Amino acid sequence: MTYKVIIVEDDPMVASINNQYVQKNKRLEVVGIFPNGQQALEFLKSNPVDLIILDMYMPMMDGQEFLINLRSRGIQTDVIMVTAANDVRHITTLLSYGIFDYLVKPFEFNRFNEALEKGFITSADGKQQAVVSGTSGFIRLPEGSVVYPVAVEI
Repeated sequence: MTYKVIIVEDDPMVASINNQYVQKNKRLEVVGIFPNGQQALEFLKSNPVDLIILDMYMPMMDGQEFLINLRSRGIQTDVIMVTAANDVRHITTLLSYGIFDYLVKPFEFNRFNEALEKGFITSADGKQQAVVSGTSGFIRLPEGSVVYPVAVEI
């Protein structure tokens, strides 16, 4: 099963690096790269995706405004925020919009891959079991999966 990803980044060099990083993960496929939030929202009207890699500072519509628009449309797709902004207030605000992870530029591939892998549950033999949606509150299971009820004490 392949999961669809879009990259929303106005810097072509950063977008290219993010694309290369995503392509290293065989479970993910980049289906679009957009230089601003408006173009990405237009694409998302008719093209659902599983993950959005989102820059904060872009022309026309910044990442926070994009998130507000995304959530107001009822789109609960997971989002990894990639930005140079690293103050606690800013991060807290973005987390309140349901971002899945927050990467501060510059970052190494290992940190980027760690963010991507957060959504995957794997078995001891390394096979993918599920992708956990950080914002929508459900688990998307690969076809043919068997679900066993489990009691969880909170």
